[in-house]
Amino acid sequence: MRSSNLINIYYFGVFALLFFFTLNFNYVEGDDATTVLYHLCERNSNIQKPYAAYNSGIDFIIKLSGIKTEESIRIFAVLISYLSGLFILIGCKSFLEIFFENSGKIQPKTRTIFYILLPFIVPDIILHSLIINSANISFVFILYSLIYFIKFLKSSKNYCLFLSVILFAIAIPFRWTMLVSIPVYLGLLIYFKPLPLTKETLSLYLKVFLIALLGLVLTLYFISITGYDLQGIGDTILSTTGYLSEAEFSVLSVLATASAFLTPALLILLFFSLFKMNEIHKREPKFNYNLIALILLTISPFFLFGFFPSYKFLITIFPILLVLMVLGFDYLIKKKILFSLFLVSLVSVWFLGIQIDANGTFCGPGFELNTKKTQNLINNNDLQNVDGRVKINKVNVKFESGFYMPMLEGPRPLYGYFYVFFNTGWFNQIEALKKERQEIVSVLIKDKRVIFFQDRRTAYISCALYQNGYKTATDFVDNKSYFYRDFVKGNDTIKLNIVPNNCSKVEWISNLPIEKNKKLIYRSSYSSEILQLSNTKKNKVKIIGPFTAILQ
Repeated sequence: MRSSNLINIYYFGVFALLFFFTLNFNYVEGDDATTVLYHLCERNSNIQKPYAAYNSGIDFIIKLSGIKTEESIRIFAVLISYLSGLFILIGCKSFLEIFFENSGKIQPKTRTIFYILLPFIVPDIILHSLIINSANISFVFILYSLIYFIKFLKSSKNYCLFLSVILFAIAIPFRWTMLVSIPVYLGLLIYFKPLPLTKETLSLYLKVFLIALLGLVLTLYFISITGYDLQGIGDTILSTTGYLSEAEFSVLSVLATASAFLTPALLILLFFSLFKMNEIHKREPKFNYNLIALILLTISPFFLFGFFPSYKFLITIFPILLVLMVLGFDYLIKKKILFSLFLVSLVSVWFLGIQIDANGTFCGPGFELNTKKTQNLINNNDLQNVDGRVKINKVNVKFESGFYMPMLEGPRPLYGYFYVFFNTGWFNQIEALKKERQEIVSVLIKDKRVIFFQDRRTAYISCALYQNGYKTATDFVDNKSYFYRDFVKGNDTIKLNIVPNNCSKVEWISNLPIEKNKKLIYRSSYSSEILQLSNTKKNKVKIIGPFTAILQ
């Protein structure tokens, strides 16, 4: 117990350091701002739709908090997501403790060392705690639900089963797609109470099945409390995963997404878990069969939805990955040379960054967005496909932060995590993006000759306008040429315009006639579009940030 408490204190210390060195309460990615804007519009879906129905839990919590201002909503939402990352680490430790309790398969000392290294083995746990992340909050409740389910299977105490069901029902409204964790429970049931069925196990299976049905009813009830119609939950799950198979494939994007999740250290542990499983199989032949059944059931939903190497997407698989990782860790720690190589791989990705000098992007060479560096013309055939637009000139390995990789859930460094987390790398980049948005709003307020367009309905600038006292009373209006929305403060009105869909955004902006003495600010979600504008229009474009240009 003393060791367990010390690990909890250690995790608290890690997150305390991250709080002071890393956490920035400003927007990291578009979903953050959309979530906040929905509440700034008083949750009126006729003005602003919520980010997604499947995140209804976090919207309910924000509503329950009673906070109203842009800054307070943003800080509150980021903070609860951040703290959920701390409880995920504590929950991962508790899950492994109860999973291997009295099994004799992993020594307590080995598990303790593994717990200490876990945040560094999977830095995506930290990175996903730095954004408004409903999946993180949901996963906390799922983890503790799994813990109490295992306690029930080991002790037959009914209160543990009921508590597990209640925690599961609380988890799902925060992220409806976490319903894909249901096979994990079935896998754990088979693992701890394996076939063939006896009268006792049949009675247990029946009890679990009946309570599970109750749990699903309770889950639907909790979703209804958060204010959403229950119809279409299945469609919502499919829509959040199916898009991956429809999205244009990019090798660089897939590798970038996987880099902070499937780290070399994690992959090494998964590989050597096979050797540990073979060792145990010699003593307990049924162990591997039960564990394989658990693994197959855990991953079964993803045969339907498709696999994508993202921590957030595969988060329900993570508990079983933990089991495999600690098995591999137990094998490695007894092999001095192999364990030394493992530690080298772990330390390397934290202190050595892969820096890239590339054309076609403002990113790099380290964890930075650099609009000052010289750029050549990019491949215009496909601006949104990384493989098509980026030309890598030089790759270096340095004791610095790694290349800045823009991802859907916030940027990722190509290793060199220490400098990103503890040398202001992350904090400064998020701060720079905030200043870019502030400069846009400042110009719009001061200079009424400026026309503003953005490539799509992202909420960054809308939230920044609310921060400056502006409000909107309408959704986007179609004027047949493009969409616009007015933000009003007293007698002052600022118009936010959206480039039409189904056209080349850069070409459309380039051909937009600008009246004499007028200026046009264009903000894109893709820095490559700003780069293309600067290459196309040359002296007529002033870049004020990696995502913003002024055309005269």
